[in-house]
Amino acid sequence: MRERGGFSEYVSAHLKVTGTDDMRDRKAIDRLVEGYLKLLFPNLQLSQTEFQKYCIEPAIALRQLIRNQLSNMDPEYRVVSIAGEPV
Repeated sequence: MRERGGFSEYVSAHLKVTGTDDMRDRKAIDRLVEGYLKLLFPNLQLSQTEFQKYCIEPAIALRQLIRNQLSNMDPEYRVVSIAGEPV
């Protein structure tokens, strides 16, 4: 799967992240979504609803959990509400 391309291009073309301006959040979400996409839809045959439900929502939930923990530990990280949607 590492040799196959097209997953990062699919994610960058079909994902819009809102609620945060932090590049770390965006990169983390992009990579998580790409990982879910590789595992669940290796042939890239999926609908926008499937992309939202199985790739975007779990990735954002994981990153939101990490972001919440960071804001509890360090005041440098403000509380944000991350959202994402297919384009």
